[in-house]
Amino acid sequence: MSDITYVGGYVRHRGRMVAKSVYDDARHVLDICGWTAEPILGLIQAPLEFIDYFPEGRDAATDALPPNTLAMDLGTAGPEHEYELGGVFAQDYTFNFAMNATEDAIATALFSDLADRYLGRTDSPFVTLYNYADNNPIEVVRMEVDVFEFAKSAEQVAPEVHLFFARLVITDYLDQIRT
Repeated sequence: MSDITYVGGYVRHRGRMVAKSVYDDARHVLDICGWTAEPILGLIQAPLEFIDYFPEGRDAATDALPPNTLAMDLGTAGPEHEYELGGVFAQDYTFNFAMNATEDAIATALFSDLADRYLGRTDSPFVTLYNYADNNPIEVVRMEVDVFEFAKSAEQVAPEVHLFFARLVITDYLDQIRT
């Protein structure tokens, strides 16, 4: 990491703010690429649904995630570690995505669009952390994208199931100096 854009300050419920910032960033990518609007180049017949939770209590064989729905979990925070001398610490967050597509081509195209964004091909490989506690959310720090990878599930529930997973790892920079 060459340069941190950092405003600083305490952010209450930081984990939730990180999750919302990642969700909003991914939604923005999907909106720009047209996934959440009109059908895409004949791939899907209706707009993609993007949800910020993994539905619980579903039996994959009888009650699978609706087709062409992308789900993102709330993220898992790793331990804080010192990033540099002077009070800046870092904390990694891992976000998991799952998609039950009607065809492999749909999930491959969608996750390729997200990979282009998070691997820095179409934009800088950062996700902006916003403090949503105020009416006008303010930018706190640019979180670095460390990993974005996706793959089809190795286990097939049935031949017609097209289940894909992705993992996004970002690093959040925390200012431990209180002013």
